[in-house]
Amino acid sequence: MVQFELFNDIAPRTVANFLGLCAGHSRSDGELLSYLNTDVHRIVKGMFIQMGKISPAKNPQLGTSIYGGEFEDESFQVKHSEIGMLGMCKRGGLSNTNESQFYVSMGAPLTFLDDQNVIFGRVIIGMRSLKLIENMETTNEKPNEAVKVVSAGPYTVQ
Repeated sequence: MVQFELFNDIAPRTVANFLGLCAGHSRSDGELLSYLNTDVHRIVKGMFIQMGKISPAKNPQLGTSIYGGEFEDESFQVKHSEIGMLGMCKRGGLSNTNESQFYVSMGAPLTFLDDQNVIFGRVIIGMRSLKLIENMETTNEKPNEAVKVVSAGPYTVQ
């Protein structure tokens, strides 16, 4: 299990997208977008683990978000200064192309990502699990065994 603290005060649209995809978001055409059963699809040892690729059924080549497609970068306030930072991936590294894919930093600092990718949270529980994933055998940065998101949703302290 991995739990994140989300930085809603810094990146509210990014956090809303992430939470929406964790909970399951219904598009206007009825298609459900969810992180459930998505793969960890990229492991770059000592740098990051990438996951959360959701493609709409009508056009699986495209990514998506709760906003229908790409959305803007919100803030570069938080830097990649420690492991366990939760950030948004971009299509081809282009500005304002956030969708569903995200990563967790497994090395630090990752200054080449500063002012490029929005950090919108950090791991508070579960780095040990992520380290096990990071150490899996890979081929061309893809894990040799399937690793899937099996549960996702908000956790609130009462």
